[in-house]
Amino acid sequence: MRCSRVWWQRSQAPSSSSLLSVVSALTAPPTNTTFTGLLDHPQVPVTSLPFIPPPRWAAELSRRLQRRFPGTAQAHHTRYLQSFIHPSFTTEEGVSGTMRALSPLGEAVLLSVVSTWVVSALEGLRPHEVTSLLSYLLSDASLSRTLREAWELESMILTDASAELFSKEKPMSSKGLVQWLATSSTVPDPYAAECVKSLVGVVLLERNYAAAELFCRDHILPYICVVQ
Repeated sequence: MRCSRVWWQRSQAPSSSSLLSVVSALTAPPTNTTFTGLLDHPQVPVTSLPFIPPPRWAAELSRRLQRRFPGTAQAHHTRYLQSFIHPSFTTEEGVSGTMRALSPLGEAVLLSVVSTWVVSALEGLRPHEVTSLLSYLLSDASLSRTLREAWELESMILTDASAELFSKEKPMSSKGLVQWLATSSTVPDPYAAECVKSLVGVVLLERNYAAAELFCRDHILPYICVVQ
């Protein structure tokens, strides 16, 4: 019995490395591992784009974004550029550097904000009526109008139509950029809508959920709720 007791005590005694791990865990600074913490501080590392965007276009987009959204800081310039690059502009290998990687985040935030507004502002709606209204407010046509008429940034989206203009064989001058912006054709609604969602996703990653929610309330909700 005595031997078995000694064996049990030895087997249960923690090793010095285990004690060190426990002490380290207890004394380590707290981390944001909760869902709320992640929304408040996303802390998603910024990665470089798999291609180099046209420099003059990048400078012009930055200028227009600062003018349109003066309260939205552009800490990581790359993400804001990414939100205006449609996958059709690049190859399949470069899709990770386009709006496609950001739009799902923005779409989720938009759905939450608009749903909350519909339920609180329009009481008494039946579930199917809420669903129908959300489908209309968050449709490609509705979001694309925001980009075109409210933000006036439609011409800044890079698509397959602008890829040739920015090709290495035909480097674009400042005069060429102005001409392109003035004569660029209408961007398809799905492209424009995805750009809006992506920009919301950028605000979420760059700042936090509260900032993304405020961005939606200030710069999107007033325009999609206008009766056409």
